[in-house]
Amino acid sequence: MSLQNFQNEANAGAMIIGTHSRSDTIGTYTVLQDDDRIFTIQATGVDGTDAATVAGEISFYVDGTPGSNDMPGRIEFKTTLDGQSSSSTRMTIDNAGNVGIGTAAPIDRLHIVGDDGPSGRTSHQANAQVIIDNNGDAALVFSQCNTNVGVIQWDDTDAVSRGSIYYSHANDSMTFGTADGGRMVIDSAGVICNP
Repeated sequence: MSLQNFQNEANAGAMIIGTHSRSDTIGTYTVLQDDDRIFTIQATGVDGTDAATVAGEISFYVDGTPGSNDMPGRIEFKTTLDGQSSSSTRMTIDNAGNVGIGTAAPIDRLHIVGDDGPSGRTSHQANAQVIIDNNGDAALVFSQCNTNVGVIQWDDTDAVSRGSIYYSHANDSMTFGTADGGRMVIDSAGVICNP
């Protein structure tokens, strides 16, 4: 299928539009409800039995209460686990733009839930932008080549690197910095010193 649009306008690209009304009568527009599915793009494959088993899909849902010219929405990205025949939600973007990985109900800008499942958290530190949530242990991992540096850095509107933590893979040392300068180093033997 090829979609082409020839129009001298910035926002006039080719589109696929799916519409759902809660009426059984064609041409009758009945308002949708929260969690109603509006449109789905679905991929199925031949599995040796038929071509009905879903490998993955992208679904669009109502995410709140619709009103006149008001349609809150969310997008769910789904894949099917090996050995299964139905797809599960892997990533969600809700009506506020929050992204959930491993959860269909993200509670902040990026909410990642691990394989052990959510901890039951429903609230968080007021200024959090990223939440890593797990019922068991949780970890944030930086992986580089053995000669590179891993960095956690704090910037502000006046300058970059106001605070930082550097880990050097080359010499297995960790440097803590403030005001754009290294202040304390822990070397590979665990010795603490000034840089």
